[in-house]
Amino acid sequence: MDLDALAVFLLIVAMAAVIQTVTGFAMGLIIVAVTTALGLLPILESAAIISILSMVNTILVLRSTPQRFDPKLFGWVVLGLIPSLILGFLLLDTFSAVLDTALKFVLGVMVVVAGVVMMLSPAPWKTRSSNGSALAVGFLGGFFGGIYSAAGAPIAFFLYRQPVAVRIIRLTLLAVFFVSTFSRALIGVYFRSFYGSRGSKNGAGLTGGYCGECHAATSTRTFF
Repeated sequence: MDLDALAVFLLIVAMAAVIQTVTGFAMGLIIVAVTTALGLLPILESAAIISILSMVNTILVLRSTPQRFDPKLFGWVVLGLIPSLILGFLLLDTFSAVLDTALKFVLGVMVVVAGVVMMLSPAPWKTRSSNGSALAVGFLGGFFGGIYSAAGAPIAFFLYRQPVAVRIIRLTLLAVFFVSTFSRALIGVYFRSFYGSRGSKNGAGLTGGYCGECHAATSTRTFF
């Protein structure tokens, strides 16, 4: 990336950070979508950069708070997330060149849906969702996380609808996103894709990055 492209990328990051501060959501998704649309970076290269920020942010926040996350919600979401994370990663690795246009189209749809979600402010449900619901949401989020490094939308929306204190939900989100980030990095290393050795055959340069949706958990405003 030359200096001009780097300057544009940093401007996108700054813009996404401002939107993140206002809305409490979608910083990573915005960065991935805009950089892909402008052709600055492939999806997974930008996600790899974001993942570094996300992991550091998550570790610092979790270490600085004495409160605990919700272990039950965390466990069922992660249980559904890990298998689909692998599935999405392998799907992108195999079909990224063939389905490049379709993948970008679906990414655009995700951005629109995330924008609609940010405008909603639904009240929490009266009772907690079933374990199966948490498992299904984790699977959905993991699948999109494997493809786009953007698993945050369905998971954040689901967790913020639970009748649990907001601070606990935020910590649970941070814990889930840390596991997602770390797991995706391990998947990339396992398939020798972290440095693009395998993904280069499709022109994708696959990495182990994960989108920085975990920043949603630390925002001062909540729209779920």
